[in-house]
Formats: sequence, structure tokens, C-alpha cells
Amino acid sequence: MMRPLALALVVLLMASAAFAQDKPAPKPKEGGRSQLLSLPIPVDREVRGIKIPYYTAEGRLEMNFDATAVRRIDETHLKLSHMRVEFFNTEGQSEMEIRLPASILDLETEIITSKEEAFIKRPDFQMNGQSLTFNTRTRKGKMTGKIQMIIFDRTNLTTDSK
Repeated sequence: MMRPLALALVVLLMASAAFAQDKPAPKPKEGGRSQLLSLPIPVDREVRGIKIPYYTAEGRLEMNFDATAVRRIDETHLKLSHMRVEFFNTEGQSEMEIRLPASILDLETEIITSKEEAFIKRPDFQMNGQSLTFNTRTRKGKMTGKIQMIIFDRTNLTTDSK
């Protein structure tokens, strides 16, 4: 009696695993961003150890969000703890990294804000400051408070004097 039940359970698990592998990748939404940020986290719940990739419409990895904990504050805001965002260039190489101990991500505007120390690193410089507002769409931001910047390669930072 137990063998047919166990066999049926094994077949059901194998079928569900096969179905899960046939799922298509998430389709990019308008603007080239993936819809992966519509996370199934209920309001006021926390998920630990999360990694969220963003892909372009062509399927190229654009950035990775990595956080030790994510709590949904409301329908459009996530609170991220010990977040690291890595940006990639068109060749798929790491271009920039942002690390924040505590931050808020607005899912509609895709703007990250932090009122705690922020750290940004690129191949040509690194900087840290007391707070940060960063637009992930435009890759532009504003760092305020006490700021320290170390420039490794100033050739990309010079402007024409014409």
C-alpha cells in the first residue's frame, strides 16, 4: 500500500521539477529592466540573503543587487541591509560597486537612498560619504556629508579646457 503512494509522490515531484525547468526567463519590462523586483515579499516581512539580477532587453546582465536582508516597507519600497550593487558594462565586466549598510530602494523610481555611510568603487576612483541618493536607471547620484575620495586614474576625470 505504501509503495504506490511513494511512487506517485516521486512521479509528482519529478513532474513538478521538469515543469519548473521549462519556465521562461522573466521578460524585461519597458525601459529594458527585468521585472524581478516584483518580489513576492509581503509587507512588513523580511527575507534574508537575497540576490536580484537586472537584465537589459537583450538579456545582458546590467546589475546585481545583493543584500543580507530585505524587508518590504510598503508596496513600492524595500529596506535593504548590508546591500551591495554591482554594475556591469556592455562587455559584461564589473564597472562600479556601491555598498550601503542600510538603504531604501524605491521600486517605482529605482532610486536608492541611504542616510548611513556609503561606499562607491570604480576602477579609477573610490569614495565614501555620510549619505547617498543614487538613481540606478541613470547611474547618477548625490553623496552628502563628510566625503572622502581617492583617485587612482585621473585621465578619465579631466575635462577639455577649450
